Amino acid sequence: MREEWKEYFEKRLGDFKEEIIHQFHIISEDMIGKVQQVGEGVVNLDQKLDLRLDGLDRTIDEKNQDVLATIKFSYKS
Repeated sequence: MREEWKEYFEKRLGDFKEEIIHQFHIISEDMIGKVQQVGEGVVNLDQKLDLRLDGLDRTIDEKNQDVLATIKFSYKS
């Protein structure tokens, strides 16, 4: 009888261990997917910021050229 209980509990613990491992794999796969989504969002945001900064740099350069041209013109007069 005692041996039967031992086998029963060993089987139950083995089944429980397998279920825990299975659930861990499911949760970890979901977490990896979410981390990948965050990473893709960061890359997209970085690209948008780069485009915006390039546009601002061009605008600043244009305004700077306008100011320099105005200064040069005012000294010629």
